[in-house]
Parts: sequence; structure tokens; C-alpha cells
Amino acid sequence: MATIPIGQNEVFREIEVDLGRSMSLEELRYVEQECLDCEIQIGILTTQAVANKINGVFKSNQRKEIRKTVDNVPTATARASRSRVNSSLVAYEAGTMKDVEDFRRDVLKSKLLDVGQIVAWIKYTQKKDGEPTRWLDGIELPADAKVGMIDGKLQVDSFLVTEAIKIKGFSLKYWEPEENMSASVYVTLEGILDRLRILSIKLADWNKCWTQEQAATFILTGQTPWVEFIEITAIVHPNNQHVMANKLLLSIDPRSSVDDVTSAFKWGRRQFFGDTGKSRTSEKNQMLTLFYAKNWVYSANKRSRRDLVVEWNKICDEISGWNNHRTISDWKYDPNTGLGNFQRDAKSAYESYLTGRSFKGDA
Repeated sequence: MATIPIGQNEVFREIEVDLGRSMSLEELRYVEQECLDCEIQIGILTTQAVANKINGVFKSNQRKEIRKTVDNVPTATARASRSRVNSSLVAYEAGTMKDVEDFRRDVLKSKLLDVGQIVAWIKYTQKKDGEPTRWLDGIELPADAKVGMIDGKLQVDSFLVTEAIKIKGFSLKYWEPEENMSASVYVTLEGILDRLRILSIKLADWNKCWTQEQAATFILTGQTPWVEFIEITAIVHPNNQHVMANKLLLSIDPRSSVDDVTSAFKWGRRQFFGDTGKSRTSEKNQMLTLFYAKNWVYSANKRSRRDLVVEWNKICDEISGWNNHRTISDWKYDPNTGLGNFQRDAKSAYESYLTGRSFKGDA
């Protein structure tokens, strides 16, 4: 008799992949209480569908990728024009690919859909394809199970499934225009939607600048996905937690000039993070930042200020000895009269280092 592991941890990991972040404790409890993990395991819901439910219920917990383009930057008309050219050139080439032409001819009869028809077409085609292909995953075979090949197929002697199992399937990702969000459905292996799924994956992998959802929409409608000349993405955490993990990412066309990149970066930093203060921090303030974080912010054991000053001075002496660095020896504080100044300077260095890292917006 085989024992079938529920595979709950794997389900949670796959949900988090579609979320693009880790789930909070409240979100994990929600998934369990609503039995959403069970519905994934028996093939009723896709992990993307559950991710969408979580985002709908826990909007404030989302680790967001907020995308803006430098088209909004003053005097960026030329860059916006180049973005349109880039977008069209990518679409022109994709539209001439044999697999795309074959799909449109064979399935759509050379008549593209309107964007508003996508959801209805997918539901109709899903019924036409029949029941989605699913398979059992994570099944533990008994130690005495006999496994062999018959007519080129794997054959396992019969055994009883006694516990919850996980059922998996192939899912097509597409864009739902009315909801303005990503959606997905399980497909029938070698059906029409499976053909669209494979083709959209190939297109997204080919050009590296489309998502699978955008590729599927392009195949069905001919709508051109926008390819930015310079795209700015802010990756931020909810309620400005973990500000050191906030990032500003630039995706840059190789034909961009240094001035283009510089102005885009400055605009994006100001747009998302406001006044970032000084971009450089002195070596002393870097050391004070780390010392303050370790011994005040993240330390469970509160030590006296005098003990901390003594430790700080020891660190300064050690570094001065290694480098014959007189400046560092001047960073020391008097363990009797300099306690207040030391704490003030360390706190100020720490807070200054975090300045400009908090997201200035609705995250």
C-alpha cells in the first residue's frame, strides 16, 4: 500500500512563484482555511488563480513591481518614438514566424480576434478540447512495487492511494482585459489551447521582452505588446518593510545614450523614492551604520553604552593597526564623556544610510 504525501509545501512554493513573493502567515492561513491548496491538488484551481485570489484579499501585502517608462520624463518624446519603433519591429518579426502563421491560419481561419473576445474564445475552445489533461504527482511507491515497460510505456502494478494527492496539469497563461490581470486555465494535451500555450511560451522565450500573457494576446489578436526603450521598475515591499531590499531596476536598449540612462535613473529615483540625500557615505559612517544596526536595532541583548564604546574603540584600534591608518584612530570616543555623542552619531549614520530607500507612493 502506497502512502501519498500531500505535497502542501510544494503547492505553497508554486503559489509563491506566481505571486512573485513569499506569502505572509495570514495568507498561508487563508489558503488553508479556504482549502485552496486542496483545490489545486485535485485540479480544480491553478496556482495562478489562487495567487490572484490572494492578491485580491491581501492587497496591502503585495511585494510590488511598479513599472514606469521614461516616456513620462520631460523631453522624452524621442525615446517614446523609439519605443514604438522597437515594439512594432518585434511584432512584425513575430508575426512572420511560421508557427504563428500556421496557428492563425489553422485555428483562427486567418481572422484575428478582438481583445474583448479573448476570454469567451478561451472558454469555448476549452470545452471543445475536452477535459484538461492532468496527472498524479508526488506518489510514493511501495518498496515492493514492480515497475516495468510494456509496449514502450511505463507499467506499475496496482496499489491503493490512501492519502491526499496532488494533481498537476499544463496551464495556459493569458490576459483578462476586463479584470486587467493575468489568468490561467488547465489545457488538454495536444489540444488547441495547448498549442497556444506552447507557442506563447516559445515567443516569450524568443524575444525576452514579452510575457507569456502578452504573447498569447498577440497570437490571438495581433495586438502589439509595448517594448520600452528604457523601462524603470521599482521593486518595493509593503508598508516600507525591508527597505534595504527595495530596488530600482532599469532595462535599457543598447542604443540608449549615457544621457538617456542618466536622466532615466535620476527621474526614476526621484519618482519612486523622493529625495535620496547624499549618494556617498563616509567610511566612518558606514562602520557606524553597521555597528548601530548590529548592537541597537537587531540585538536582543541590550548592552551598556560604555561597553559599546569600548568595543567600538577596539575595532578602530585594530583597523588602524592593520593599515597604519591614523584617521581611524581619530574616530574613537571617550568611554566616560563621549557616550551620548557616540550613540547620537551612530544613530544619525544609520538613519542617514536608510534615507532615500523607502518607497514614496501607494505600495
